[in-house]
Amino acid sequence: MSPVRRVEHRATFNGPDGFETGYAGLAAYFASIRSAFDDRTIRREIIVAEGGTIACQTWMEGTFVRKNW
Repeated sequence: MSPVRRVEHRATFNGPDGFETGYAGLAAYFASIRSAFDDRTIRREIIVAEGGTIACQTWMEGTFVRKNW
């Protein structure tokens, strides 16, 4: 059995309107999306990578069922 490795997340997420966060903020954002939409789908159809930068266009759809804020 292989030992468990800890992965250090140093990436920065840059969202719309200048929103910027790290891994913990992005994980919390997706947790709130999972909680708010019962029948959600998340698709990434356009992914572009250049050097150390990755960009993607993401579509999120679903029925909003509960407010999380």
